[in-house]
Amino acid sequence: MVWTAGRYQRRMHSPSGLRMLLGIKWYQFVRNDDVRRLTKQPKLDAIIQSRRLTLFGHIMRMDDNADFKRMLLASPLADWRRQLGRPRITWLSTVQQDLKQHHLTLPEAADLAQNRPLWRMISTYGAMQCAFSVPAARAWNSLPLETRACSLLLTAACHKRRRL
Repeated sequence: MVWTAGRYQRRMHSPSGLRMLLGIKWYQFVRNDDVRRLTKQPKLDAIIQSRRLTLFGHIMRMDDNADFKRMLLASPLADWRRQLGRPRITWLSTVQQDLKQHHLTLPEAADLAQNRPLWRMISTYGAMQCAFSVPAARAWNSLPLETRACSLLLTAACHKRRRL
């Protein structure tokens, strides 16, 4: 199961739906960012990504013999072919794309997920850490994993304090 937002879900969480809830008319020229700030509503993509990463952490903390974890991490047989019309992207490849935004690899994320509070902070507040340039991302990746984890925790704590 791949968690993607369909047209209906996007329409329900779109700024136009939020405008209707706030009673803002079309001729009032209120920016979408202002509508989101008024409703304290994050973007739908960020919500889905956060939940996907939360589930990934739960799966990585499972016992290695758990059926679900074995099925998820197993590679298909050499002669296996995907049926026509089936999506090429898997749930795990979607998670890898999310982790790439956080400058993490799958094995690094699996190690970090063993620490539940840390992983909760990364999956919830990690999107704020994604605004990197390419040189900054290379420097970030050269840091030890523990340093990156501490940095994410400090960033999350600062953003949490700012929201209060």
